[in-house]
Amino acid sequence: MDSLIPSFLVSFLFVEVILAISLMDKIQGYFKIISKTVYVLGNENISDHFKELVIPRYGLRIIQESLMLLVIFLGILTAYVSFFGGLEFYNLSLTSLDKVSLIYLSDVYIQVSFFVGAFCYYLLRSKKSKKVEEESYSTLEKSLHYLFLGTDGIRTLFFNLEDKIFGMKSKIEKPIFITGLARGGTTILLETLYSTGKFSSLTYRNMPFPLNPRLWGNLSNLLLSSGEKKERAHKDRIMVNLDSPEEFDEVFWLTFGKKDYVKMSSIVPYKVSEEVLDKYQRYISRVTKKGNRYISKNNNNTLRIDSLKRKFPDCSIIVPFRNPVEHAHSLYKQHKKYLKDHESDKFIKDYMGWLGHFEFGPGKRPFVFNDNSNSSYKDDNINYWLNYWLNVYQYLLDQEDRILFFDYDLFCEKPKEVWRSFCSEIEFSPTIEIPFLESISPAKKYDELEYDEVLLKRSMLLYEKIRLNFLNKYKINIGSEVLGENYEDAKVSATT
Repeated sequence: MDSLIPSFLVSFLFVEVILAISLMDKIQGYFKIISKTVYVLGNENISDHFKELVIPRYGLRIIQESLMLLVIFLGILTAYVSFFGGLEFYNLSLTSLDKVSLIYLSDVYIQVSFFVGAFCYYLLRSKKSKKVEEESYSTLEKSLHYLFLGTDGIRTLFFNLEDKIFGMKSKIEKPIFITGLARGGTTILLETLYSTGKFSSLTYRNMPFPLNPRLWGNLSNLLLSSGEKKERAHKDRIMVNLDSPEEFDEVFWLTFGKKDYVKMSSIVPYKVSEEVLDKYQRYISRVTKKGNRYISKNNNNTLRIDSLKRKFPDCSIIVPFRNPVEHAHSLYKQHKKYLKDHESDKFIKDYMGWLGHFEFGPGKRPFVFNDNSNSSYKDDNINYWLNYWLNVYQYLLDQEDRILFFDYDLFCEKPKEVWRSFCSEIEFSPTIEIPFLESISPAKKYDELEYDEVLLKRSMLLYEKIRLNFLNKYKINIGSEVLGENYEDAKVSATT
């Protein structure tokens, strides 16, 4: 394992030499001159006199460039053999004879890692900027994702490599975990906090190596520009570029505990082992810049609230909530969109699975908390999503002593007022300017559909109960008429 580090460093140097001497341009030029020679010799419309003039010149160039490329390749081969030969000799000098066979196996493994590292680094180094959204990736970029995100062993190998080199970089104090049901306002809240510059998070820049924020993140900062912001794949007016924060730490949980919570057709709450929590703490310490607090937006952290609170007792777990009718519509709309997208592009389906996005599409796996989580409706019916909202937020309300609810609807209507009231709860100064608040606008309203009346009433009652608790806790007065027709019932329910 120790030999992997110099192997990767040499592979990066190898690529830099290739780029510095423009080797690919030289190879391309070499084949061009050969192509010209063949064309001139075989073209009957070109006079013999002209051929006699140019063919010797072309031939001389071919000889010169062949010799030049031969020297370059011999130099590269010599350096390659010298490095790996020296590495093998060093390993053998420190190893007993009974372990020699293991060294040879290790050398094959290291050389494969060298070529994989060189290939991937060349692809990324030769580009000025990288596209952000998964649907924008080229064939080669998709291949990188299949290799490094789609292969458990490689993800684990690279994580362990970085973990061994860097270990724990800084103490994690007062981290923030934003969670809840998708389409509930988690991204807006993440963007608001991240825009202050006081928080650290994984970003699109970390792809396709989200488990290597030091090895790849630092390299990416040197090689890739942020690029202009574009609307993300959800088509929901949220603009992102390479430096926008996103839900990528779920890759860690999938790598070190997938079998514990990802079932055939659902994902379930579970207790994370201390060993994995220790790894996670070291991992996010390598994401967090000095003086910053770590922040994560991850819907699936709903399943590990107890474990996060156990490991990080000073953390804040924030759960945005919104009107269940609008929320159910948004979920329903995204599900239909991703069903269509995944049908036309298999990569999108695989990509979402690698990131642990089980919310929509053919790879959908809903949260299941108990036997009551199942619905009699199919997911092509709006009532399925309304029932899903009810189950998830009832479960979250039962966790109220460990989480902080956040009113997304009210935040969109009165961002500055809500923020001033809420930020002290997460020990964040209300005096810090947040320009991002200026860009927040009211949430989209959807057309009415046919709802199960009982289900609708239960959902609205729960929503208004959560909202009333939020308003009372942060002393926000919006008037009882805004709460809706279930206000009085919610008021009674909130006290029982």
